[in-house]
Amino acid sequence: MKRTIKFVGLHRAWKIGLSSLVGGLTAVLVVHFVFSNEQSAMAYASALFGAVFQALLTIRNNESHLTADNEEVYLYDIPAALRYQKSLLGKPYIRVTSLTQTGYHRKRVFQSWISEEDWHFMLNKCT
Repeated sequence: MKRTIKFVGLHRAWKIGLSSLVGGLTAVLVVHFVFSNEQSAMAYASALFGAVFQALLTIRNNESHLTADNEEVYLYDIPAALRYQKSLLGKPYIRVTSLTQTGYHRKRVFQSWISEEDWHFMLNKCT
């Protein structure tokens, strides 16, 4: 029997929202110093609104499309190959790839995105 591997949505949403806020504020400050524009509350408000919008969108679209049985992990109901890798900053993740007739589906799964039990299960299935 297949079970669903779900993303832990709130943790992901906070990280994505915070990185969006930092990126937006950095962009506002760079534009201010490079072009000597006047700072306005509207620019900062739009950066804040964008961060909140991305966080809410991440919470809403929290579907991982990952399922598993005792033998394999499936991405979009296609058997997937799992590979343990590290990002450029050294953060470990599992790359899940499922091949189709016309291409492939690929998804990164970081440890903080799923439960500890699912992480260890997927880690044991990695090549």
